[in-house]
Amino acid sequence: MVLAATAWLLLGLLGRADQQLELYCHPSGRYQVHAIPVALSQIYYGRIHDYTAFTAVATAFRERSLDDAIRLYSNPATPVGNDTYYWTADDRGLSDYVNLAFRLFGARTVSLALFYYALLGTSLFFFTLAEWRKPLVLFAPILALLGLLGYAYACSHYAAIKLGDGRAWQEAVSLYDARAFESIAVIGWLQLALFA
Repeated sequence: MVLAATAWLLLGLLGRADQQLELYCHPSGRYQVHAIPVALSQIYYGRIHDYTAFTAVATAFRERSLDDAIRLYSNPATPVGNDTYYWTADDRGLSDYVNLAFRLFGARTVSLALFYYALLGTSLFFFTLAEWRKPLVLFAPILALLGLLGYAYACSHYAAIKLGDGRAWQEAVSLYDARAFESIAVIGWLQLALFA
């Protein structure tokens, strides 16, 4: 019980660190420019699920602040026209993530983080349920969550990262960033590895 409680405490500390460091406020450009406009076009304007958006929605996320654009285009009364925006970059699955996050927690930036914790918490729940009689095994999610907690604090120092040409890394990093998306499944991977 102590080990399971410790894992849940660490998940709570991870969420608190995310909130204190305001990591959730800064989704990457892939979310802002592609995934969020596509998800909003699907949810509020009936766009088919083909990873395209309405051009007016996509353009707004380049010209307005993130929260303002989300507020504006989460209102189905806002006119969007008929022009199609084609997502030519990779990571199209991010729009599915945004779509589910907005449907579950509402169209707001913090929903992306809340969905991250819902998925991570679900993995932790099933891991604890399956392995609760094996105290030694219950250390695995504790170590994974300690690693994620360390990662959260490292994310806030993104500007200290130097690129090959000497410039600093320019884009803020969140826990649910596409480049670290695998962190959602780390506890599930551990459970599958132990099962194998």
